[in-house]
Amino acid sequence: MRRILTLFMLLSLSLSFAFAQGKPFKGFWEKDTTDKYHALYIDLYGKSLKTPDKSAASYGYLQSENEFNSDVWVITQVLSLQGNNAKVKTFSWRYGSPNDQVEATLTYNPATKVMTYQRSDFPITFQPTPPINSLVLMKTYRNRDIKHELIFLSFEKRDGWVFINEESSSVYEDGRISHSGNTVYAGKIKGNRIVCTYKLNCFLPDLSSIQLSEMEKTAPCILTYSPASKTFVMNGVVFEVDNQFPTGL
Repeated sequence: MRRILTLFMLLSLSLSFAFAQGKPFKGFWEKDTTDKYHALYIDLYGKSLKTPDKSAASYGYLQSENEFNSDVWVITQVLSLQGNNAKVKTFSWRYGSPNDQVEATLTYNPATKVMTYQRSDFPITFQPTPPINSLVLMKTYRNRDIKHELIFLSFEKRDGWVFINEESSSVYEDGRISHSGNTVYAGKIKGNRIVCTYKLNCFLPDLSSIQLSEMEKTAPCILTYSPASKTFVMNGVVFEVDNQFPTGL
């Protein structure tokens, strides 16, 4: 059961924002130990995130889980936000209700890039998430849920850019798979994210030959990598390392 809820939550959240410099309380942090896993996903500058059931907007959540139980503390209100210190109201999604809110504080250390979340006597310190390793980009990834659509992601690093080939196919009830098309993205690695600002719709491209001059500028599209679960999340879709189709279709 460990980290399953994390993936569910990531599917429930919009990942289309970029981590802005000067706005420390906007982003994703993980802390994974042998005893417990924590994930902090926040945007205290606007209610851009959703509650687990997508019924309401929120400022984010803290998820904590071990082998025996899990909980999500949803942030519903920002009481104060001054520089690198914030005070919020939050409640337990699993064991409480919006009427049972308590206060929590978040502190960001710009020198060490450490984020601390504290609720009562419950401090959690998040170290900066390591940047995406080049070995991660040497693998092919596939969407976890392939009931109706099969999507592969493959990567190529070149000239300081990461080129991403998103290959989509329709999956039919009789088992047939029909190739739909490709979208190539180009972006830069920003910590554990790839921020894509170029896009090209095409069909079975040779990724190594695609140039930025062929692509069109687009609104930032974010791929977030979770070192703990070894997955990417893009547009609300979870991608895991593909072992069944190691080279795509």
